[in-house]
Amino acid sequence: MDSLAEAHHALYFYVEGGVRVLLWQNAQVKPVAVVKLSGEQYRIWRTQLAVVATDKNEI
Repeated sequence: MDSLAEAHHALYFYVEGGVRVLLWQNAQVKPVAVVKLSGEQYRIWRTQLAVVATDKNEI
């Protein structure tokens, strides 16, 4: 994949001022959604990522 446009959408995670944020961008690199995660929401999200990563390794 040579460009973000080829990815169609991208999900980014960052921390700003102690707040955990998910940023979803479309193929034109414009924000589609921004979600601020509470501590509990972050824990759930990290758990789900770990499950997906484990599932992909079993394929």
